[in-house]
Amino acid sequence: MSAETCETSEFEQRVTEFVSAQGLSLPLVLRPLPTFVPWRLSRGMLFLSGQACLDANGPLATGPVRRLDAYDGRLDAALTLCALNLLAATVEASLKEAVIPVRWLQLRFFVRTEIALPEERFEKVAQFLQEAVSTEAQPIAPTIVGVTQLPLDSTATIDGILKYSPVKGPYSDHSISTP
Repeated sequence: MSAETCETSEFEQRVTEFVSAQGLSLPLVLRPLPTFVPWRLSRGMLFLSGQACLDANGPLATGPVRRLDAYDGRLDAALTLCALNLLAATVEASLKEAVIPVRWLQLRFFVRTEIALPEERFEKVAQFLQEAVSTEAQPIAPTIVGVTQLPLDSTATIDGILKYSPVKGPYSDHSISTP
């Protein structure tokens, strides 16, 4: 096993153990709609496409959030599934490209809603993503955007940008790459 494989496998193991400790598991990476890729490396950053609240059976939550009290548990479950899908894409990029994510530079939450939503829900998911990926204690302030439509009628999506560190090895030129 090469040093590159060992370091990226350690990252995968760390993320998987963190997620398991929360009583969750990483899903398979779902492929975005035809014109998108799940992730792309460029100039020291890992760009992750919007990950919806989809699993193998389709959307977990659809339609807009109109009243928070009526949508309470479903919104939390939808955001958690978006976060797990984002982590799965992060692990895939790490393994395929021999990079180690260092810290989140940006997290954007898109939610189908016309009402104000409490920021604490999104900050909790951002903290979960931060702790899963980075050993740094620096928190990330998420951007929350209310939208009228999302692909596949999904209630929410999350996209992000991570700073990464290439694993040193003979093939560690990561200027631009896609899956």
